[in-house]
Amino acid sequence: METGTALVRAMMKVMELCRNGTKIDVINMSYGEHAHWSNTGRIGELMSEVVNKYGVVWVASAGNHGPALATVGTPPDIAQPSCIGVGAYVSPQMMEAEYVMREKLPGNVYTWSSRDPCIDGGQGVTVCAPGGAITSVPQFTMSKSQLMNGTSMAAPHVAGAICISLISALKQKGIKYSPYSIKRALTNTATKLSYVDPFAQGSGLLNVEKAFEYLTQHENAPENMLRFSVRCGAQAAKGIHIRQGILKKPMEFDVTIEPIFFNELETEPHQKFNFNVRLNLISSKPFVQCGSFLDLSYSARSLCVKVDLLVWSQECIRHCSLFEIPVTVVQPHVLDSNESLTFECKSTRNDGSIEFQPNTIQRDFILVPSRATWAVLRMRSTDKNRENGIGKFFIHTMQLLPKLYCRVMENMKILGVNSENEATLHFLCEGDIILELCIAKYWSNYGTTHIKYSLEFHGIQAINTNPYMMQAARGIHKLDFVALKSEDLQPQIQLKTAAVVLRPTEAKITPLSATRDVIPEGRQIYQILFTYTLQVPKLQEVAVYAPLFNSLLYESEFESQLWMMFDSNKAMACCGDAHSHKVFNKWIRLQVRHEKRDLLEKLSETNMIALFKLANTISMEFYDHYNSCLTGKRKFTTCVVKSTPAKVLYVPPLPQEKLTKANLPANCSWLNGTIALSKDDAVRRVDSYDFTYFLITAEKKNGNGGSAGNSGTGSGAANSSKSKTNLTANNGVSAAINTLSALNTATGDTAAASGDGAATVGVSTTANGGSSSPKKKISTDEYAEGLRDFQCMMISKCEVSVAEDIYEKVIAAHPKHSVAHILLMQNIESNEYKQLLPFTFAKMVNANVDEESHKEELARIRKALERVAQLGGNVINDMKDEYDELLAYYGLKSDTRPDAAKIKTTMDKKKTNLLEALTRRGIAKIKISIIDGNMKERLDEFRDIYLLLFSLWHAYANAHYGRMHKILQKMYEEKRHRELQEEFYLVAGALEYGHLQTVVQRNTVAQHFEFPDCQTAEKIQRTRPRPIKLISKAESNPAYSDPSALFGVENKIAKLFSRNVYASATHS
Repeated sequence: METGTALVRAMMKVMELCRNGTKIDVINMSYGEHAHWSNTGRIGELMSEVVNKYGVVWVASAGNHGPALATVGTPPDIAQPSCIGVGAYVSPQMMEAEYVMREKLPGNVYTWSSRDPCIDGGQGVTVCAPGGAITSVPQFTMSKSQLMNGTSMAAPHVAGAICISLISALKQKGIKYSPYSIKRALTNTATKLSYVDPFAQGSGLLNVEKAFEYLTQHENAPENMLRFSVRCGAQAAKGIHIRQGILKKPMEFDVTIEPIFFNELETEPHQKFNFNVRLNLISSKPFVQCGSFLDLSYSARSLCVKVDLLVWSQECIRHCSLFEIPVTVVQPHVLDSNESLTFECKSTRNDGSIEFQPNTIQRDFILVPSRATWAVLRMRSTDKNRENGIGKFFIHTMQLLPKLYCRVMENMKILGVNSENEATLHFLCEGDIILELCIAKYWSNYGTTHIKYSLEFHGIQAINTNPYMMQAARGIHKLDFVALKSEDLQPQIQLKTAAVVLRPTEAKITPLSATRDVIPEGRQIYQILFTYTLQVPKLQEVAVYAPLFNSLLYESEFESQLWMMFDSNKAMACCGDAHSHKVFNKWIRLQVRHEKRDLLEKLSETNMIALFKLANTISMEFYDHYNSCLTGKRKFTTCVVKSTPAKVLYVPPLPQEKLTKANLPANCSWLNGTIALSKDDAVRRVDSYDFTYFLITAEKKNGNGGSAGNSGTGSGAANSSKSKTNLTANNGVSAAINTLSALNTATGDTAAASGDGAATVGVSTTANGGSSSPKKKISTDEYAEGLRDFQCMMISKCEVSVAEDIYEKVIAAHPKHSVAHILLMQNIESNEYKQLLPFTFAKMVNANVDEESHKEELARIRKALERVAQLGGNVINDMKDEYDELLAYYGLKSDTRPDAAKIKTTMDKKKTNLLEALTRRGIAKIKISIIDGNMKERLDEFRDIYLLLFSLWHAYANAHYGRMHKILQKMYEEKRHRELQEEFYLVAGALEYGHLQTVVQRNTVAQHFEFPDCQTAEKIQRTRPRPIKLISKAESNPAYSDPSALFGVENKIAKLFSRNVYASATHS
């Protein structure tokens, strides 16, 4: 970020060097941005301090955003006119030597060089200078030199001339100077080019020789060491800019003139006391009225003016101007909407065309008719016999909106225009605001071209208050559409992103470095550091921004807005600034700097916004009758809309089913998208508007066990009110256990898996959790359920032996309460054996096989695995009677029952619960087979995103190491852990991919700091599982004699869920 820490520290270093006797004379700045306003800004204040207090001449490029007016960037458009802004000029010699043009053209500014005035009417372009250079470039470009052009090349040209030809000579002659006298000399001596656009050249082409003569002739002038502050109107603008509409009557502006000495605080009092000048006020235009004389002492004086003024010293009329009050007045063309909505070019030629030479610019200012939303420019050449039939034209349209920078409502396009085909351009516009239509023939396009052009205005818009912001809680949204003239209406709303508000978990203010972040004279800079938590459940495109600071650069009151994002390993994943960026997860830290601590304290509750890109765009429907909107019949498609009467359409809120399928992030607040109104595809590309759909805010549970409201924010928001305990297994697969607070259970709850089974378990814990009709509970039932839930919570917290006793009591009282099975499985997996991935587990089993302690450890692990498999079988047995119900429900295309959302929640919990049991049981069986060394029979394949970890073990059991690599990649995309990298390394060894092992090892060292010693590929080869039968003790062990074994009903149900949830996996 260019207005961040680096630029501020650079200015502080300049101040420090100047105070210590190492004078910095000139700064060149060949970069910048546009600002929404130009009268304030922390960076501008520091830049002005460098110039006004330390005497540094600051040269800045004006920008490359022309040829429309008011396109000067920042700097030089800052609060005080202390910078020298430079436009880009191209001379005939440059055209021949640098651009390989076959013939010379008259010198001119580049077509795209930015133009005056500034947003507030000030003069941003001081002079223009050659803006092209063949210069050396970095070696990574594989080129020794490169042609570069623009104001970024012109600014160092002026900076170099000031250093070598002016300041060096003035120092040699002992002539005292200031940044003000240097700028004044350049302004008064520049060569005015009559054939060049006056808004692009400033005072003219740089003339160093005359500037030096000016400085030597007026070396003793009293104004050499002072500047004149010009403040126009209540906003203290640097000039007068009248562009609001038609000027029907004279306008008066109060202008304040105040002399300010260089380094005012250290100026001797007698100099201020003795200062006095008598000034002649001379208007440059005859229609301006103002006073003729101004006696100015060292205090502010006000005068009333209307247009451009040049101020001269009465003592020496040839002394040239001391300062200027630039005034820009725009008088637009006004269209009679009753007669025509088309603007035709004005010409004195018989055929009505306008002649364009290279770099000819034609500007038209049109007051856009009310309710116009887009315009169509049509151009055609009238040169029938021209050999080179195509003219190259630069089209720039712009409307200046209040307190918004110039690029908000603009269009830039290069068009080829000939006599055979009509060139057209559609662009967005806004009614009742002056539009600048700037047509320029490109500076290097040879020949003369005659063209005719016209501009047609069209429009369709909704006339409601805030029509493109819809509140889901308010129900049906009404829109009243009108058109500028008859237009085809075919509205379309597409929601593309989901917004999540991130609230700071911490906001801490601290002083920064005492050596690098203290402005001279002991002004300490502080930082406020915000910390946010962002959960991205899977790899998807997410952008974050801070709405309080976003898009503010030079005009911001704060120096910096740098954010950094860290992943789950606390390694920095990415960073950003004022513009939103794609991110990952997990933590975000935002830094804002300022020297005033009290200003930072006001930011303590600053939010950030995370925009999640939706996998599939959500479309909203339109109806032309309210009852049709309620019943979902007779959707609206298209019609012709006129200026009167308005066409009324209705938009229903999104159904919960559509939101659930969209898989919105948890705590989603609103959806963002666009709305397009016209039927014409060319218009839809330009005439579209931002549309915001605000979701219903979720209700939190109260202390009396009240249930949470339906938030409408997808499945992720449904469990936001449950207390959550985070667990991280040793294998790096993060999971969570959702448990109810003690005795406060009024709705169904879920228990999420940890360890090997990284899926979420959902089990209804009350009679109200299912689809059956609610029944009022008596106090005994409430006591029994509360006791049961408390006992279940303790199963996951106690030691395994104690948990077994509690588990037996719960099952004795509630035989079908399968959440107790799952919580005990989690407890056993967390405490009885270390969670390892397949190759790592196989390596552990085959290590130290002859040691008795190792055999005893394997026997203990095997016993725990058998218990886990048995518990998983218990869950499957308990849910046997619900298989058909689940199959029937997930076979439905749509559920139209009144309580469809409630039924879906119940079914999803049952499905997730069953998948969890299948996953844990299957993994336990594979581990037992690895310990026994009898993995013969291969498993049927599972393809389901919920069973991702089991799929990894399944691939290992079948010796599908390539598939293991693919599954590990998916797991690593969702959660970056060191254990996954180690498994990558072992899988690559099993595949005998030595080059891949090298890459994995390097990545692990870079991302996880240290890579442990791993066995060689030969040893890994010895630990490969042999293809032997998985279940070899089905007859002897009742835990494996279940008729719904892993190869039967479990496989069918898992495939069914796979087909519904993750169909694309069947093609992997």
